[in-house]
Amino acid sequence: MEETKLINKLKGLQQIKPRKDWIVLTKNQILNPYVETLVIRQEEKKETIGSLKFFSAIASLIYQKKLAYAFATLLFMMIGMFGFAQYTMPGDVLFSVKKLTEQSQTALVSQEDQLKNNFEIASRRLDDLTQVVKGNRTQNIAPAIKEFQASISEATKNLVASIGQKDSQSIKDIAQQIKKIEENKKELQTYGVDLEATQESKDLNDALAPLVQREIEDLEKTTLTEEQLETIQKIKDLYAEGKYSDALEEILMINK
Repeated sequence: MEETKLINKLKGLQQIKPRKDWIVLTKNQILNPYVETLVIRQEEKKETIGSLKFFSAIASLIYQKKLAYAFATLLFMMIGMFGFAQYTMPGDVLFSVKKLTEQSQTALVSQEDQLKNNFEIASRRLDDLTQVVKGNRTQNIAPAIKEFQASISEATKNLVASIGQKDSQSIKDIAQQIKKIEENKKELQTYGVDLEATQESKDLNDALAPLVQREIEDLEKTTLTEEQLETIQKIKDLYAEGKYSDALEEILMINK
């Protein structure tokens, strides 16, 4: 009997419903800590992302500055290397850099000035050889001779290809360079270095033959003084002897 009453009372309790304000309050008490935690975590996440972006920007800036410093250092070193290379001689480590600089400069000149530039480079190589010999830099002599021979061969080849295409001023410029080369050769002979018997010298001398012949013909068409007529005869004699380089030098003198 007692058990029956207890069961009936429990059933009655099932019918009891909590008030709405109590449900809301209880729900808020349960959920608010969770929501607040989520909000806090979201804020912390935003702060973390912001911090990462800030440090990433700083790192990027530092990296860019390092790259800029590295580039500036590399550029400075390259400028110094190119500057130093100008004082090197054939056989030196940086001589190839000097040649590269000369080649880049040659590429910028007009086609009409190419031949003049070829002989200027050959003259520089002979200057290099002269300095090497005078300085008794024995390890540089063979490379210096080789560089001169290569450059004079290139100039001679281009001269042969352009015979008949050059005006009087171009011929005068070329003659001046050849005169300087011949003078340096004579100076080198006093130091025991004779380049006159080389194939390159023979090829250059032979290449000058049609050039000298043309100049003789042009001079004979002009009105000349007695002194100039004597010089013309001397030029003809040198031409007949096959001394075309010497003949061209005389032509240069008569055209002054």
